[in-house]
Amino acid sequence: MVKRLAGEIVLAGEYTVAAVRRVAQICSLFDARHSRWTVSEISRASGIPKRTLPRIISMLIARNLLEEGPDGAFSLGPAWLHLARLKTERLDLRTISRGVFERLRRSLDETYIIGVRRGDRRVISECLVSTQSIRRVSHVGFEASLHVGSAGRVILAGLTDDEIRDYLSRVALVNEGFDTLTDPERLWAEIRRARNDGFLTAKAEVTSESFSCSAPVRDITGAVIASITITLPLSRLDAGLEARAIDTVRRGAHEIERGIGRHAG
Repeated sequence: MVKRLAGEIVLAGEYTVAAVRRVAQICSLFDARHSRWTVSEISRASGIPKRTLPRIISMLIARNLLEEGPDGAFSLGPAWLHLARLKTERLDLRTISRGVFERLRRSLDETYIIGVRRGDRRVISECLVSTQSIRRVSHVGFEASLHVGSAGRVILAGLTDDEIRDYLSRVALVNEGFDTLTDPERLWAEIRRARNDGFLTAKAEVTSESFSCSAPVRDITGAVIASITITLPLSRLDAGLEARAIDTVRRGAHEIERGIGRHAG
Protein backbone atom coordinates (compact mmCIF):
# COMPACT_ATOMS: atom_id res chain seq x y z
CA MET A 1 0.00 0.00 0.00
CA VAL A 2 1.17 3.54 -0.76
CA LYS A 3 0.33 6.62 1.33
CA ARG A 4 0.89 10.30 0.66
CA LEU A 5 2.53 12.12 3.59
CA ALA A 6 2.84 15.91 3.29
CA GLY A 7 3.41 15.74 -0.42
CA GLU A 8 5.77 12.74 -0.23
CA ILE A 9 5.00 9.25 -1.54
CA VAL A 10 5.97 6.63 1.06
CA LEU A 11 5.27 2.96 1.54
CA ALA A 12 2.71 2.14 4.26
CA GLY A 13 5.38 0.44 6.35
CA GLU A 14 7.43 3.63 6.32
CA TYR A 15 4.55 5.85 7.46
CA THR A 16 4.98 5.06 11.15
CA VAL A 17 8.74 5.65 10.97
CA ALA A 18 8.18 9.03 9.33
CA ALA A 19 5.60 10.01 11.97
CA VAL A 20 7.90 8.99 14.82
CA ARG A 21 10.73 10.94 13.21
CA ARG A 22 8.56 14.06 13.18
CA VAL A 23 7.56 13.62 16.80
CA ALA A 24 11.24 13.31 17.70
CA GLN A 25 12.06 16.42 15.67
CA ILE A 26 9.44 18.44 17.54
CA CYS A 27 10.42 17.24 21.02
CA SER A 28 14.13 17.79 20.39
CA LEU A 29 13.52 21.50 19.78
CA PHE A 30 12.86 22.14 23.47
CA ASP A 31 15.77 23.00 25.76
CA ALA A 32 16.60 25.43 28.55
CA ARG A 33 16.92 28.37 26.15
CA HIS A 34 13.97 27.44 23.94
CA SER A 35 11.22 26.24 26.24
CA ARG A 36 8.21 27.61 24.32
CA TRP A 37 7.39 27.35 20.62
CA THR A 38 4.48 28.44 18.42
CA VAL A 39 3.25 26.31 15.53
CA SER A 40 4.92 28.63 13.02
CA GLU A 41 8.22 28.48 14.92
CA ILE A 42 8.08 24.69 15.13
CA SER A 43 7.44 24.47 11.40
CA ARG A 44 10.36 26.75 10.52
CA ALA A 45 12.79 25.05 12.89
CA SER A 46 11.87 21.47 12.07
CA GLY A 47 10.98 21.76 8.39
CA ILE A 48 7.65 20.02 9.04
CA PRO A 49 4.87 21.58 6.95
CA LYS A 50 2.65 23.79 9.07
CA ARG A 51 -0.54 22.13 7.84
CA THR A 52 0.49 18.75 9.28
CA LEU A 53 1.53 20.00 12.73
CA PRO A 54 -1.92 20.37 14.42
CA ARG A 55 -2.57 16.62 14.24
CA ILE A 56 0.85 15.73 15.64
CA ILE A 57 0.68 18.38 18.37
CA SER A 58 -2.84 17.28 19.36
CA MET A 59 -1.56 13.73 19.83
CA LEU A 60 1.36 14.96 21.97
CA ILE A 61 -0.98 17.07 24.10
CA ALA A 62 -3.35 14.11 24.59
CA ARG A 63 -0.43 12.13 26.00
CA ASN A 64 0.78 15.02 28.20
CA LEU A 65 4.01 15.32 26.24
CA LEU A 66 3.18 18.91 25.26
CA GLU A 67 0.92 21.52 26.80
CA GLU A 68 -0.50 24.70 25.32
CA GLY A 69 -0.24 28.03 27.12
CA PRO A 70 -2.82 30.82 27.09
CA ASP A 71 -0.80 32.61 24.41
CA GLY A 72 -0.99 29.61 22.07
CA ALA A 73 2.66 28.63 22.51
CA PHE A 74 3.60 25.07 23.43
CA SER A 75 5.92 23.76 26.15
CA LEU A 76 6.90 20.30 27.36
CA GLY A 77 4.14 18.55 29.30
CA PRO A 78 4.17 16.74 32.68
CA ALA A 79 4.74 13.30 31.15
CA TRP A 80 8.41 14.25 30.73
CA LEU A 81 8.72 14.62 34.52
CA HIS A 82 7.55 11.03 34.93
CA LEU A 83 10.04 9.84 32.34
CA ALA A 84 12.81 11.85 34.01
CA ARG A 85 12.04 10.25 37.37
CA LEU A 86 12.23 6.78 35.81
CA LYS A 87 15.62 7.66 34.32
CA THR A 88 16.88 9.03 37.63
CA GLU A 89 15.79 5.91 39.48
CA ARG A 90 17.84 3.78 37.09
CA LEU A 91 21.00 5.76 37.76
CA ASP A 92 23.27 4.40 40.47
CA LEU A 93 23.46 7.19 43.03
CA ARG A 94 26.11 5.30 45.00
CA THR A 95 28.43 4.96 42.02
CA ILE A 96 28.01 8.60 41.00
CA SER A 97 28.57 9.77 44.58
CA ARG A 98 31.67 7.64 45.01
CA GLY A 99 33.33 9.24 42.01
CA VAL A 100 32.45 12.72 43.27
CA PHE A 101 33.73 11.89 46.77
CA GLU A 102 37.08 10.72 45.42
CA ARG A 103 37.54 13.99 43.53
CA LEU A 104 36.49 16.10 46.52
CA ARG A 105 38.73 14.24 48.94
CA ARG A 106 41.78 15.05 46.84
CA SER A 107 41.20 18.74 47.56
CA LEU A 108 39.77 18.44 51.11
CA ASP A 109 40.70 15.21 52.84
CA GLU A 110 37.72 14.62 55.13
CA THR A 111 34.94 12.04 55.37
CA TYR A 112 32.07 12.19 52.85
CA ILE A 113 28.61 10.65 53.19
CA ILE A 114 25.48 10.22 51.09
CA GLY A 115 22.27 9.81 53.08
CA VAL A 116 18.90 8.78 51.66
CA ARG A 117 15.44 8.76 53.19
CA ARG A 118 13.90 5.48 54.26
CA GLY A 119 10.55 6.23 55.84
CA ASP A 120 11.22 8.43 58.88
CA ARG A 121 14.93 7.57 58.90
CA ARG A 122 18.03 8.78 57.11
CA VAL A 123 20.32 5.93 56.02
CA ILE A 124 23.91 6.16 54.78
CA SER A 125 24.07 4.60 51.32
CA GLU A 126 27.68 5.54 50.48
CA CYS A 127 30.66 6.73 52.50
CA LEU A 128 34.28 7.63 51.79
CA VAL A 129 36.42 8.04 54.92
CA SER A 130 39.25 10.54 55.27
CA THR A 131 42.82 9.25 55.02
CA GLN A 132 43.99 11.46 57.89
CA SER A 133 45.00 9.76 61.14
CA ILE A 134 42.53 11.86 63.14
CA ARG A 135 39.22 11.66 61.31
CA ARG A 136 35.51 11.05 61.55
CA VAL A 137 34.55 7.47 60.69
CA SER A 138 31.13 6.33 59.51
CA HIS A 139 29.79 3.37 57.56
CA VAL A 140 27.16 2.36 55.03
CA GLY A 141 23.93 1.34 56.72
CA PHE A 142 24.14 3.70 59.70
CA GLU A 143 20.76 5.32 60.25
CA ALA A 144 19.10 7.96 62.41
CA SER A 145 15.81 9.85 62.55
CA LEU A 146 15.39 12.60 59.96
CA HIS A 147 15.59 15.38 62.55
CA VAL A 148 19.01 14.18 63.75
CA GLY A 149 22.10 15.87 62.34
CA SER A 150 22.53 18.18 59.38
CA ALA A 151 22.31 15.23 56.97
CA GLY A 152 18.80 14.29 58.07
CA ARG A 153 17.48 17.81 58.43
CA VAL A 154 18.32 18.90 54.88
CA ILE A 155 16.27 15.92 53.68
CA LEU A 156 13.48 16.86 56.10
CA ALA A 157 13.58 20.44 54.80
CA GLY A 158 12.83 19.11 51.32
CA LEU A 159 9.40 17.91 52.47
CA THR A 160 6.32 20.12 52.57
CA ASP A 161 5.33 21.75 55.84
CA ASP A 162 2.36 19.38 56.10
CA GLU A 163 4.64 16.38 55.62
CA ILE A 164 6.95 17.70 58.34
CA ARG A 165 4.01 18.15 60.73
CA ASP A 166 2.98 14.56 60.01
CA TYR A 167 6.55 13.46 60.77
CA LEU A 168 6.50 15.33 64.09
CA SER A 169 3.20 13.66 64.99
CA ARG A 170 4.84 10.23 64.53
CA VAL A 171 8.40 10.73 65.76
CA ALA A 172 9.42 11.89 69.22
CA LEU A 173 12.24 14.44 69.30
CA VAL A 174 14.45 12.52 71.71
CA ASN A 175 18.23 12.76 72.03
CA GLU A 176 19.75 10.12 69.73
CA GLY A 177 23.39 11.02 70.25
CA PHE A 178 25.49 13.40 72.32
CA ASP A 179 23.20 16.43 72.03
CA THR A 180 20.78 15.99 69.12
CA LEU A 181 17.99 18.46 68.53
CA THR A 182 14.84 17.95 70.65
CA ASP A 183 13.12 21.37 70.50
CA PRO A 184 10.41 21.70 67.77
CA GLU A 185 10.98 25.46 67.48
CA ARG A 186 14.68 24.94 66.87
CA LEU A 187 13.85 22.26 64.32
CA TRP A 188 11.59 24.61 62.34
CA ALA A 189 14.31 27.28 62.50
CA GLU A 190 16.81 24.77 61.07
CA ILE A 191 14.37 23.83 58.30
CA ARG A 192 13.96 27.48 57.33
CA ARG A 193 17.73 27.94 57.38
CA ALA A 194 18.28 24.91 55.15
CA ARG A 195 15.71 26.16 52.65
CA ASN A 196 17.16 29.67 52.61
CA ASP A 197 20.88 28.86 52.60
CA GLY A 198 20.94 25.56 50.73
CA PHE A 199 23.03 23.84 53.42
CA LEU A 200 23.19 23.16 57.16
CA THR A 201 25.96 22.67 59.70
CA ALA A 202 25.92 20.88 63.04
CA LYS A 203 28.44 20.82 65.90
CA ALA A 204 28.80 18.33 68.78
CA GLU A 205 25.43 16.78 68.02
CA VAL A 206 25.75 13.10 67.13
CA THR A 207 29.03 12.89 69.08
CA SER A 208 30.83 15.41 71.29
CA GLU A 209 33.65 15.72 68.76
CA SER A 210 31.78 15.98 65.47
CA PHE A 211 31.24 18.71 62.93
CA SER A 212 29.12 18.16 59.84
CA CYS A 213 27.99 20.21 56.88
CA SER A 214 25.24 18.92 54.57
CA ALA A 215 23.49 19.98 51.37
CA PRO A 216 20.46 18.51 49.62
CA VAL A 217 20.77 16.52 46.40
CA ARG A 218 17.83 17.10 44.05
CA ASP A 219 16.63 15.13 41.05
CA ILE A 220 15.66 16.61 37.70
CA THR A 221 12.21 17.58 39.04
CA GLY A 222 13.71 19.49 41.99
CA ALA A 223 12.72 16.92 44.62
CA VAL A 224 15.27 16.21 47.37
CA ILE A 225 16.40 12.59 46.99
CA ALA A 226 19.47 12.55 49.25
CA SER A 227 21.89 14.60 51.31
CA ILE A 228 25.64 14.94 50.88
CA THR A 229 27.63 15.50 54.06
CA ILE A 230 31.22 16.28 54.91
CA THR A 231 32.15 15.46 58.50
CA LEU A 232 35.35 16.06 60.46
CA PRO A 233 36.66 16.28 64.04
CA LEU A 234 35.46 19.41 65.83
CA SER A 235 38.95 19.92 67.28
CA ARG A 236 40.29 20.60 63.78
CA LEU A 237 37.60 23.11 62.86
CA ASP A 238 38.33 26.80 62.35
CA ALA A 239 36.58 29.51 60.35
CA GLY A 240 38.64 28.83 57.24
CA LEU A 241 38.03 25.08 57.29
CA GLU A 242 34.31 25.57 57.91
CA ALA A 243 34.06 27.87 54.89
CA ARG A 244 35.92 25.32 52.75
CA ALA A 245 33.63 22.55 53.98
CA ILE A 246 30.51 24.53 53.07
CA ASP A 247 31.86 25.36 49.61
CA THR A 248 32.96 21.75 49.04
CA VAL A 249 29.67 20.16 50.07
CA ARG A 250 27.64 22.52 47.89
CA ARG A 251 29.94 21.86 44.96
CA GLY A 252 29.63 18.13 45.60
CA ALA A 253 25.84 18.32 45.58
CA HIS A 254 25.96 20.12 42.22
CA GLU A 255 28.31 17.49 40.75
CA ILE A 256 26.09 14.61 41.89
CA GLU A 257 23.01 16.37 40.51
CA ARG A 258 24.81 16.83 37.21
CA GLY A 259 25.62 13.13 37.23
CA ILE A 260 21.95 12.19 37.57
CA GLY A 261 20.89 14.63 34.86
CA ARG A 262 19.65 17.67 36.81
CA HIS A 263 22.19 20.09 35.32
CA ALA A 264 23.23 20.23 31.70
CA GLY A 265 26.89 20.22 30.79
